[in-house]
Amino acid sequence: MSQASRIRPSSTRILCFARPTMFPWLGVVFLSSVLSIPILAANPDTKSEAAPAKESEKAKKTESSKKESVELQWGEIEITGVLPEAPTVPGLFGEMQESLLDVIKRLDHAAGDKKLHGIVLKIKSVQIGWGKLHEVRSAIARVRAAGKKTIAWLEEGGSMDYLLATACDEVVIPEPAALMLVGLRAEVSFYKNLFEKLDLKPDMLRVGEYKSAAEPYTRSEMSPQFREEMEAILDDYYGQMVEVISSSRKITPDEVRSAIDSGPLTSKAALNSKLVDRLEYIDQVESRLKGESPDEKVKWLR
Repeated sequence: MSQASRIRPSSTRILCFARPTMFPWLGVVFLSSVLSIPILAANPDTKSEAAPAKESEKAKKTESSKKESVELQWGEIEITGVLPEAPTVPGLFGEMQESLLDVIKRLDHAAGDKKLHGIVLKIKSVQIGWGKLHEVRSAIARVRAAGKKTIAWLEEGGSMDYLLATACDEVVIPEPAALMLVGLRAEVSFYKNLFEKLDLKPDMLRVGEYKSAAEPYTRSEMSPQFREEMEAILDDYYGQMVEVISSSRKITPDEVRSAIDSGPLTSKAALNSKLVDRLEYIDQVESRLKGESPDEKVKWLR
């Protein structure tokens, strides 16, 4: 039996059938037959080697399927108009004007959406004051703080449009566009001559040299004190504009002032001045974002 065990082939199992003899006191058992049966199971050594290969192949398939299922979601938000404080009624043709609160809510929702990779802001003809400007810029900053990429696309770049766009990681304008960055101005209407033609005389009381609220109704031009007030206000706003652009675009205040003094700027001049990052139409922006992630599916949420 011991010799048979040593010489048996690896693919064959030896089964021995035995029966006792008529002389059990001899303590001997005689073999009556030997049956050779092929082993159907795989060699244990071969099985242990194949298992890791199968597991590795399975892991690759799982990883490949996960890679194919990755979907990058980009949001698109349009910001335009005056952005009223509260929701307004629909216009004559049913058009709706988004309120300031609506825009901020959408930006905050984008910041909290874990599936969202980034947002593209389409900014057009924004007519807002400095208070609303800072509110929207703060909301964009929250989106960036959440790890989302932000891209601003300007159809035409007015001062407020551009100041809002600089809150984003990237500023893009189409090549035919111009950056209308020309500084600040103020206009005051005077009604004294109109009142004289209508034989009207305003009865207003003025106390102090710098109390200029009545001047539009009692004078036909600015007093030196009124002009001094207006210039001080404009200088303050201009300083804020330069600081916002300088800190957002990572250029010096002198470079910003030089660009404003040269305005309006062509798209190429704005690019050379580091005021914008790219010259692209909106469809080119979308195509570029898809090209940056060829292995992922890009989905646009509008």
